[in-house]
Amino acid sequence: MDSQRIKAQRYSDAVKLTLAISGFSLAAAVAYIGWELNQYRHDIPNMLAQIEQTSERIDPLVSEVAGVLQQVPSIMEEVARVREQIPPILEEIAQTRAMIPAILAESGQIRQQVPVIMDEVAATREQIPAVLKSVDHMSGSVRLVASEIEATRPLVPQVLEQVELTRDAIPPMLSRGEQMIAQAQSAGHDASKGAVTGMLSGIVAAPFSLFGSLGRSLGLSSTEQELLSEYDLTLLKANTLTLLEQDELDRSVSWDNPEKQHRGEVTLKGRQVIDGRQCRDLLMTFYDKERLVITKDVQLCLQDDGSWTPS
Repeated sequence: MDSQRIKAQRYSDAVKLTLAISGFSLAAAVAYIGWELNQYRHDIPNMLAQIEQTSERIDPLVSEVAGVLQQVPSIMEEVARVREQIPPILEEIAQTRAMIPAILAESGQIRQQVPVIMDEVAATREQIPAVLKSVDHMSGSVRLVASEIEATRPLVPQVLEQVELTRDAIPPMLSRGEQMIAQAQSAGHDASKGAVTGMLSGIVAAPFSLFGSLGRSLGLSSTEQELLSEYDLTLLKANTLTLLEQDELDRSVSWDNPEKQHRGEVTLKGRQVIDGRQCRDLLMTFYDKERLVITKDVQLCLQDDGSWTPS
């Protein structure tokens, strides 16, 4: 019994000691916590200030996040459209890949042709000396031609003199031609619409109806005909024929008789249809020694036989 009491007493003492140690430890812990809280108490204002600053920074971030969230649907739509475009892009890439062998084959063929081209270039280079030699020969020929031209130049005045003499001989020849035409007209007058024969007959006769004289066939009065020589009338008729054949409105043709110092011009002013016939309106001018003596509007109409007569 005594031993049990002793054990119980010892156990009780141990419990009390343990409780005492625990109380002391708890008191020490409370004291340490109080001391720590006292240390943190000085940092609380700074911490609150930092929290306030953090809150101020968070608000714009929240707004920015809200804006980003609003853009998310459009971004998702754009992503969806991009995804839709990916298959065609991949298909295009596949087609491009399929073309690569052909391109490589073409490149191989080109590479095979390079030696041939280089050989051709080398052959061309070998021909350059011969070409340069030929050019030298040509230069010698040019110098020879230049020498020939230089030797010919003294003959130019003589040639020009002969040309001048030929020009001086032309007016008498034309006068004789006028006489021949006049004679041919007189000979063919009884045959009515015959062609004028002689040196200029093929130029001026057939397309006009000769019902008396060249002047009347062109619609000129007797007074106006007296101002023009037979050669003037021949030139006038030839130019009128040329104008009618060209049939271009507002086109003019000129003639010149330097021997008489006469010149003139015929202009096509208009086209008409009169009684089913094609007619042309002409303006004729005549100068005597640079003095305008005739300005006349003439209308010629095409007949069934192909001749032109005044209306």
